[in-house]
Amino acid sequence: MALSAGLVGSALAADPTVTADIDQLKADVERLMATNLEQQKRISELTRQLQTVREEANRQKSDPAVATVSDQVRKLSEKIEEVDRKRLGDAGVVKEQFDKLVDLIKATPVGTPRVSHSDPGPDTQKQKARLAPAVPDKGYEYVVQSNDTVSGIIGLYNAEFKKQGKKGVSLQQVLDANPGLVPAKLKVGQKIFVPMPQ
Repeated sequence: MALSAGLVGSALAADPTVTADIDQLKADVERLMATNLEQQKRISELTRQLQTVREEANRQKSDPAVATVSDQVRKLSEKIEEVDRKRLGDAGVVKEQFDKLVDLIKATPVGTPRVSHSDPGPDTQKQKARLAPAVPDKGYEYVVQSNDTVSGIIGLYNAEFKKQGKKGVSLQQVLDANPGLVPAKLKVGQKIFVPMPQ
C-alpha cells in the first residue's frame, strides 16, 4: 500500500498543473494564517479597550456628579414618555372628533340652507312682491365649480331630495329663485340658490 501511495505521490508531483495547484494552496494557507494572526491582534486590542471603558464606567458610577446627571437624564426620559403617552391619547381624541366631523359632513345635504334672518315690515314685502317674483326663504346655496351646468346642479339636488323622499325642483323654480341668472353664463364661484321642493 505504501508503495502505491508513493507511486501516486510521485506521479502527481510530476504533473505541473498539480504542482501549481499545491503551490497555490500553500500560498492561500499562508495568507489565511497571516490574516488570522492580524485578527487575533485586533481582538486583543478591542478587549483591552473594552476593559478600559468598563473601568471608566465603574469610576463614573461612584462619582456623585455623574449620578446626578444620570438621575436627571432618567427623569427627563420619564417626562418625555409621559408627554408621548399624552400625545398618543390626544391623537386618538382628535381622530375621534375628526371622524364625527366627517360623519356630520356626510349627513349634511349638499349646499347650505338659506334662512331669512330679518322680517321686513308689511310695506317692504308688498314692494318686493310687485318688483320681482317671490323667492323662497328655504333652500340651499350652491357655489359653482368648474364645468358645472344649471341642469347638472339641479340633478345633483334632485337626487338628494329623492333620497329624502321629496319631490324635485324644476329649472323654472331655480331661475325664479335666482333673478338675473343666465344658465349659459355660469362663472366659477358664483352662488346659486336652490329652493326646497314644494
